Amino acid sequence: MELALYSVHVHPRAGHIETVGEPPKIAFLPPLWALYEGLWLTLAVLVALYAATVVFVPLALSAVVFGTVLICGFDGGTLQRVELRLRGWREVATVEAASHEAAEELYVTGRAAVPGRGASA
Repeated sequence: MELALYSVHVHPRAGHIETVGEPPKIAFLPPLWALYEGLWLTLAVLVALYAATVVFVPLALSAVVFGTVLICGFDGGTLQRVELRLRGWREVATVEAASHEAAEELYVTGRAAVPGRGASA
């Protein structure tokens, strides 16, 4: 199985852990991807952008949709990280793992690379 990099985020008040890696293939359907990931701000921006394009420049809709597909498909992880930061989550570690669950396990067991401390074995 191939390893990927995941960032680990912790909610300061609730103590919940969230891992963010590369976006899934559904990211090529931006509104569905945002809904699936619970990215409400991203979803609101997408809907507003599509609506404004339909109202003001309908001929540009396909270009706008194509642009958002590229952004969400290739850089969706960054969108997830930004939205988590806006909601108060802190990025606490970076983990190389095979899945989100494995990344969370590595962080919980203390085997993640924590900024400022380096990796622990």
